[in-house]
Amino acid sequence: MVEQAVISAFLKDFRGVLYSKFAVFANLAKIRIHYYGEKLKMYKSYLDDMPKRNIGCVYHIDANRINAKQKDANVNQLEKWHKNRVIFLEMSRTAYEEAGYGDLCRSEKTDDYTWMSSNAKWDGIDEFRVLIEDIVFPKGAKNQNEINDISILLDAKMSNATLVTNDGGSNRQKGGLLGNANRLLSEVGIKVLNAEQAVKEVRDYILARDNIARNVAKACGCGLPRWVGKD
Repeated sequence: MVEQAVISAFLKDFRGVLYSKFAVFANLAKIRIHYYGEKLKMYKSYLDDMPKRNIGCVYHIDANRINAKQKDANVNQLEKWHKNRVIFLEMSRTAYEEAGYGDLCRSEKTDDYTWMSSNAKWDGIDEFRVLIEDIVFPKGAKNQNEINDISILLDAKMSNATLVTNDGGSNRQKGGLLGNANRLLSEVGIKVLNAEQAVKEVRDYILARDNIARNVAKACGCGLPRWVGKD
């Protein structure tokens, strides 16, 4: 009887200790699960803040920047960024048809691009057309080339794209598209740049993007995207 009482007491104490330790382990497990769950949430939050490689900019190449022989280093750079999906390059259909007309080399180069065309039924398109003509050709568009310029600018507006051109803004041609770039931007919301300006703009965006990526990686302890510092 004594032995049974001793054994019973021992088992009772053993179960108490076992249950106590189990409760401790269970609590520790809950704490760890909660901790790592919060860490995972924080990690995902940081990853949401990690920028994508694409900087979200669309550029329209004008017919005069088709760069058929690859001699324009700035356009070459824009095309490289497009290939690497840093930016998106396309053409207005009007510029596409201009660039591909009458020259086999230019025509083949033009085929590298996709094109877009404004839908004449879009709200406000006629008002924008009038605004553009008043700025660039205040005496009215007098020939097909000038009408085409208006269409190219209009397509950039409707695509929320920056037009990259070599038209105007020089001693020989003070007006043109580049010569009226400030008014086009402030009054119509169309950004017009030459290729050198476009490259500088993209480089600035890339620098800002990479700095954000480095800060996010440092905060969450994760690795940098492979493209940081390489674009």
